Amino acid sequence: MRSEERRRALVDRESREPHVVASSAPTIAAFGPTGSFELYDVSVDGFTESGAGAFNIKADEQETTMTVARLGIHAESEFLTNTGTVMPYGHLGYASRSSDDAIIPTSFGGVLPGITPVDRADDSWVDLGLGVSVETSREGTSSTRVGVDYRGAVGDNYENHSGRLFVEFRF
Repeated sequence: MRSEERRRALVDRESREPHVVASSAPTIAAFGPTGSFELYDVSVDGFTESGAGAFNIKADEQETTMTVARLGIHAESEFLTNTGTVMPYGHLGYASRSSDDAIIPTSFGGVLPGITPVDRADDSWVDLGLGVSVETSREGTSSTRVGVDYRGAVGDNYENHSGRLFVEFRF
């Protein structure tokens, strides 16, 4: 009877990407492609400082757009153990960012006009994430989960790494 409960209880309830599910008792695995497209329309009002005399800066408004596209694959699984449900997960992807050049007219004290060029933010990187969580208790719709994960991004001009420890209570 316990084997039957395991097959019914293991469901990917939080997935937001299309995925394929393959299962065999007592584990379930989900894997599949991931992708996203983000479009940012950036608009910053111009400003004029005051109180610094000739050193007051004036900058005109600026507008630009930026896109970020990601394509990759993710995988996750569940294993039933004596301590709870262990859920390893990970993703690997490629991301690309593109934006326009911008030239912002500026001046000091309204006397020394100039321009401030802003280079385009074109870049690409590999995005990696690995983690594991353990659901330590479940009662009805309430559960407690603890976990650790790593997220990293590495490119020619960009690098970012972070780690996270968490405790999640659902009720």
